Amino acid sequence: MPWSVADAPPDYIEAQLKGIVGVRMRITRLQGKLKMSQNRPMADRRGVADGLAGSERAEERQVSRMIPVE
Repeated sequence: MPWSVADAPPDYIEAQLKGIVGVRMRITRLQGKLKMSQNRPMADRRGVADGLAGSERAEERQVSRMIPVE
């Protein structure tokens, strides 16, 4: 059974609530990065690429071609 906040004692919840702080920031720039398992071993990348390449979904086949396997 997963844990829920409601399982905690009320005094614990009250103490945790005091530590929550809202923050508002203005976004002035977005920078994206494409992460396609470059940090994984070649065998893992090939396995993922092969699995996606065999998909019935065109989007997954397209993603398979983006994974570096060489």
